[in-house]
This record gives sequence, C-alpha cells and structure tokens, in this order.
Amino acid sequence: MLVGKTLGSTRVVGNGGLADPRRPPLRGDRQFDVMIYGLSSPTRSVRASGGGEVHGHFQWAWDFPAPGASRSATFRGGVRYTHGAGRIDGALLVGTTSRDPGIGFTVGYTHVLDAFTPP
Repeated sequence: MLVGKTLGSTRVVGNGGLADPRRPPLRGDRQFDVMIYGLSSPTRSVRASGGGEVHGHFQWAWDFPAPGASRSATFRGGVRYTHGAGRIDGALLVGTTSRDPGIGFTVGYTHVLDAFTPP
C-alpha cells in the first residue's frame, strides 16, 4: 500500500506491506511473514533540498520471532545540492534498535544526461 500527499514544497509518502522472507520455517505450524513500512518527507527548492525517512520491519510473534524477522528500523536524514546538471547529496543514517547499525553515512553524485528527446 502506498499513500502520498504534497503540502506546499514538502511531499509526505508512506508505504506498508507484507514480506515473505522465503526461508524454511523453523516450525512446520508457523509462517514468518513480516510487516514492512516506510515514511519519508522530502522538501524541494531550486538548488537545495532535504528530507528524512524511516523504514523498517517487524513481525507479530507472541512467543519468539523468526531469525531475521525481529523488529528493525533505520532513520535517514539528508540534503541535496543541485548545480546545473550535477547533484551532490549526503545523508546520515541512525539505527533505532540494538541489532541495527549505530550510525552511518552516505554520499553521492548524480549527473543528469539528456541522451535523446522522445518524439
């Protein structure tokens, strides 16, 4: 399921669904589907933009979760600067549980090419 709404220069997008990890079950009477979710909110401007997102998964398990299906979530906040056809971006990642990575970062560069004009 995907929902989104634009509020001025900010877009709020949420998604959720079920995932099947496709691993053999530990018990024959159990199915270990997990709920996946995400929420993001980017802002737009001419040269600079920023935003944040959280995404993760969890399982409804009353006695024990399947390995790899326990609760997990990561928060990402970042910025992007655009100059001509180039875009530089960077983000900080923070894990929200003890099983997630503590802190991380990402950087990137994108160059937009106009390869052809569609008819």
